[in-house]
Amino acid sequence: MKEMMATTCNKQDYKGNMEGMQKMRLTINEVCHMLSVQRDKLNKLIKSDPSFPIPIKEGSSRQAPVYFDHSELVEWWESKKQARYI
Repeated sequence: MKEMMATTCNKQDYKGNMEGMQKMRLTINEVCHMLSVQRDKLNKLIKSDPSFPIPIKEGSSRQAPVYFDHSELVEWWESKKQARYI
C-alpha cells in the first residue's frame, strides 16, 4: 500500500493527472502572466481598484508567499468585461 501511495504522490505523475484542471491559487508572477501585465501594474491594480481580489498571504512573516484565488480573478475579469456594456 505504501508503495502505491509513493508512486501516486510523484510530482510528475501528479502533474500529469492534473492536466485539464485549473490551479486554485496563483502566484504574483502567474497572475501577471494571466492578465498580461507587469508586476508594477498589478501592484497599482491592487492599490487602486477596490474590486480587485485581495491577495492571500500564507504566513505572517514579511517574506511569506502571496497568492491569489483563481476563481476571484476570473470573476473580477468577467465583471470588468461586463462593465463595458453598461
